[in-house]
Amino acid sequence: MAAPKKEGLTALAFLFAAATACVIGPATALACGTPQTQILSVGDTAKDRTCNFDTIQKAIDNATCPGTTILVTRQHTYTAQHLLIKNKSLLIAGASHCGKADSAALPPRTAIDGTGHLGDSVITITGQSYVVLQNLSIRGGTSYAAGGGISFDGKSGTLTLENALVTSNRAYYGGGIYMHSADGQLDIADNVLIDLNAAQQAGGGIEIEGNVHLSISGDNTSVYSNTVGDDSGLPNVGNVSGYGGGIAAFSPASIEINSPGILGFGGAAGAVQSNTGIFGGGIALLGENGCTASLQMYTLDPQIPAQINDNTASKQGGALYLSATASFAFKRNFDDIKTPCVPAKDQVDLHDFRLQGNSAADGAAIYLDGYKPPFYVSGDPPYPPQAVNTEGGAHLNLNGVSLNASGLSKRGARPCSPAIDCNVIEDNIAQTVDPKSGKPVRTDGATIAIGRGGTSARLFAERVTMRHNIGGNLINNNYDDGDSSGLYTNSVELHNCLLVDNNSSHALIAQQEQFIEPFDSSTLLIDSCTIANNSIGNNSVVLSISNRLDLTKSILSQPLNGPNDICVNCNLTFNVDNVLGENLFGLPGGATQLQTVPRFIDPANGNYRLQPISAALDFAIAGGSATDILGNPRSVDLGIVPNRFGPRDLGAYERQTNVAAATNGATASASSTFSALFPVASIIDGDHVGFNWANGGGWNDASSGLFPDFVQINFNASRSINQIVVYTLQDNFAAPIEPSDTMTFASFGLTAFDIQVLDPATSTWVTVQSITGNHLVKRTVFLPTFKTTSAIRVVGRASADAQYSRIVEVEVFGS
Repeated sequence: MAAPKKEGLTALAFLFAAATACVIGPATALACGTPQTQILSVGDTAKDRTCNFDTIQKAIDNATCPGTTILVTRQHTYTAQHLLIKNKSLLIAGASHCGKADSAALPPRTAIDGTGHLGDSVITITGQSYVVLQNLSIRGGTSYAAGGGISFDGKSGTLTLENALVTSNRAYYGGGIYMHSADGQLDIADNVLIDLNAAQQAGGGIEIEGNVHLSISGDNTSVYSNTVGDDSGLPNVGNVSGYGGGIAAFSPASIEINSPGILGFGGAAGAVQSNTGIFGGGIALLGENGCTASLQMYTLDPQIPAQINDNTASKQGGALYLSATASFAFKRNFDDIKTPCVPAKDQVDLHDFRLQGNSAADGAAIYLDGYKPPFYVSGDPPYPPQAVNTEGGAHLNLNGVSLNASGLSKRGARPCSPAIDCNVIEDNIAQTVDPKSGKPVRTDGATIAIGRGGTSARLFAERVTMRHNIGGNLINNNYDDGDSSGLYTNSVELHNCLLVDNNSSHALIAQQEQFIEPFDSSTLLIDSCTIANNSIGNNSVVLSISNRLDLTKSILSQPLNGPNDICVNCNLTFNVDNVLGENLFGLPGGATQLQTVPRFIDPANGNYRLQPISAALDFAIAGGSATDILGNPRSVDLGIVPNRFGPRDLGAYERQTNVAAATNGATASASSTFSALFPVASIIDGDHVGFNWANGGGWNDASSGLFPDFVQINFNASRSINQIVVYTLQDNFAAPIEPSDTMTFASFGLTAFDIQVLDPATSTWVTVQSITGNHLVKRTVFLPTFKTTSAIRVVGRASADAQYSRIVEVEVFGS
């Protein structure tokens, strides 16, 4: 089992840790125990008497107190560095002056440069050591082994980086940082950039092996623009593996990522971004017979999801590469596993995340390779089916377990705000580089490729959107174990998913087994999903199935594409129930399948929620997942919509009750009204367009040039709400049209307004959202959390003409 997460050591922890004699100068021995006796300074001793040493290594060698702080000033230029730290606990910090730590919130960094010395890491750490590197730039190292910048190869300990730069280092393993330990922790804290490092075999930025836990949690922190493979600049020692352009982890190592990345870094750099490799541009997770290699990624700030963006793999796994096998021949250390666990496993859990703009020849976003057991040869294995443990392989969970159930909420994990684009896999492309022209060329690889070279690969996705991806397939579950034993299984489960606006040259989702045997149980389950408006190659289909399909409570809104049906082989082994779409040819048919247009709100602009007149509303019986793709309650009986079989909507979204509608018992009032031609009751009558403006089509206040103004909506009971939609006046109000999500105004609409709720405990009005700079006719406002209230106000604070507040309609969704 991987090392548990430990708290990173801080400067204060070091300053007060000492308990024995401590040397702070060449000839002075003092007792350890106070901060003053534990600070050693490196600088120009000839010019500055407060400096203790001229070299960093001498300071390290003389640091006999546990928790010694070494201040490294910029009075010298430190080149050709190859420092050794053995069995010590140290804080090494860049500083402007000897004897005094920098007090600035973000101090400048002192460079420790390996340029001028070849063969060793800039900093090597061994034994049982606890080290913090702070306000430093570790650069220019060339190691012919592991860790170009930093190598930690010891029995146990921790390494923490704070306000640090690890850049332009090279090594065969772990270009920037390498850590191998029986019990180790690597903490990447605030203001750390690991960039422009290169490795040949594994881990362009970072490689971890053994029982090591890597935590990337800092603000303004990223593993950025590192590379692994042929471009390392090191002599080629044989086969180049090229695993993990950003990070490579060998089991039983574990990774935990909750950093928001770097904001303002060319927009926003993810925690792992713009790295390149052969297998796993961003991260390669490599499980072998040392049990499980694992990755957890989740979000701490509801406004900024954790991200893995713009990484490239020349072969497989643009963002993530998962592979499980008996042993990796290119691994550096083989002494971690005393009692092998069979089979190997990779476990990835992503919560509230984004995977965007990654590319690879196959698995543009994710590549899951199944387990390759040690007896994996052509022909039947020597073991009967019941003796084979099938829990190995690559297992990927996307929001598979709730934050509470997983224990992540206790670590500060938070779901994304409903207003934030989250749980998204988008803009990934399957491509390679043409060797002659050097230009990218599209391949037939998938966005998510599963089980290409092994078995027992599993994908479980809940509340995930996949859009604007380009490849041969969106998902390809290609079970190929190399023989016909039928002992292993791959499975794909998609719940509450939105698969829209992707470009696929072949079937959108393909399940292709090379051998179908009695023991096979590979499955594809699609439940409560919306699949719509995907561009699929000529004569290709949405679903190509060679084994079991479960398709339930879903919408398939795809046009006929050539002579083929929407699904191939879906009548072999199937459960197709409660499905709606324009074209259902190829499905087995049945009373719960309805061939009709689903009617989305604004699909041209990515809004695939259902219109109030959609036939997919209140379609299926209650049951199944409790929430939809946005976390809203399922099985909301709208009342005014007749139930076909029950109250549950089909597809990714459950339409919530508009508790502000007059038909649901709501009433409206206002701070003032211009005249009877602008009744406030018109804002809850269901007319979004504003027909008959100035004759009952909307509300206009009575105080010209004076703000604020408000409308108040009282519900018929206390409600739990999280979404408000405000429709203001269109420019062409004499001939208005149904507003889209992107329609703008310039003349009359509200440019600034507040949303207020009535606090049930204090009976006071509380502002929960303030909107400024608005030019949308239809402005949707998501509240950060559900609010329980009996009334809301929309408070107008400015308009385009600076004269009046004008509102056509207000909708409030909740339960």
